[in-house]
Order: sequence, then structure tokens, then C-alpha cells
Amino acid sequence: MPITRTGWEQRIREFADEHGIELRRSKAQRLALKIHKRAESMQHVDPDDLLRAVLNYRDPTGDTAVRNVLAAA
Repeated sequence: MPITRTGWEQRIREFADEHGIELRRSKAQRLALKIHKRAESMQHVDPDDLLRAVLNYRDPTGDTAVRNVLAAA
């Protein structure tokens, strides 16, 4: 049986608590909706892998921008 959006939200909150990630409820709800849509389009999905992919994503563009600003200072 597929996981509902509310089920995803609960899993996100548990994952965030276990890994010391601070999330507001609205952010958890938006992530749950995003993950729920992705999971529906996949044949087989490991819920924990999907959570890791979304919550541990790092935007390298932001890191590069910070380094450029610091280097210019």
C-alpha cells in the first residue's frame, strides 16, 4: 500500500528529528507533497532513500556564491 502525503510528512519529521535537522511544519508539508508526487511516479521506491535524497540535497551554486563573495572581500 502506498504511503499517503500525511504518512510522508510523519516520516520526514521523524527523519529530521533523528538527524538533527530543524524543519517547520509548513516545510515538512511541502517536502511531503513533493516526495509523494515523486513516489507515485516510481515503480519501486525505498522511502528512506527518497527522504535522504530530498533532505540531504546541497545546492553547490550557493556554496560557490559564498566563496566568491568571501574571496572578493
